[in-house]
Amino acid sequence: MTVGVVQQTGVPFSPPSRTPHGSILDYATIREDVSFLDPVSLVWSYNCIGIDVDEIACAGFKGLTKRFDSPSSTDGAMFVIQGGVTCKPFGFSGDDPALRAAFNAVEPEGVSTGLHDALFDTAVDLTPATTGVSPVIALGLLESYGYGRYAGQPIIHLGPGMVSQLAASRAIEVNNGKMTTLLGTPVVASIGYETKTAGKLDQNQWAFVTGAVMLARSPVTLESQIDRTTNDISVLYERLYVAGIDCLIGKVKVQVY
Repeated sequence: MTVGVVQQTGVPFSPPSRTPHGSILDYATIREDVSFLDPVSLVWSYNCIGIDVDEIACAGFKGLTKRFDSPSSTDGAMFVIQGGVTCKPFGFSGDDPALRAAFNAVEPEGVSTGLHDALFDTAVDLTPATTGVSPVIALGLLESYGYGRYAGQPIIHLGPGMVSQLAASRAIEVNNGKMTTLLGTPVVASIGYETKTAGKLDQNQWAFVTGAVMLARSPVTLESQIDRTTNDISVLYERLYVAGIDCLIGKVKVQVY
């Protein structure tokens, strides 16, 4: 008996792109318009005011002054998320829905990278010593800072390596595709927060806590061109973002291994 091999014709198997969960786009306030926004003084808030407590005693009221803080006015940043391909036209379509799906999957990573590179440089270092702490200790330091200094809902920003370790120790829970700590603090996981050397994850990473994140963005732009000398088609998806963080940014150095 001879068994023949049937060869499939047509388009080869193309794995679907994943749907991102626990990304910055799950927790940020998003406006689908950038025409009216200026990064200067983008976020105005009262969430970083402090509070004083005075004991009621006659001696204590002598010479007592009241506390008055200023509202927070925070500048934002502008950046562009880009993703594209170059390919020969045979079997390739510039408007392939799978290409847009792939861009949608990696777009949150680009947003987190933009936040990290443009806005996280002002973060207050909360590391108690010169060496990094464990992911669990870092989480405690970040939540303590977030709830102690901020009247809004803080957000934790971590690399996937830290999230995996914290999830294994049950310090992070996943519900309906979103991640939170046991206190209910939203957790964003993104490779945009990780650093590498020669392609390998650095032993010391940074974990961050911020106030609310505001993202204004343009529509996704699709550009397609053909190079007639090589017959290559180049397709580019891109989107402009204007991003701002409400008054609170802290960080902790973490040893991930």
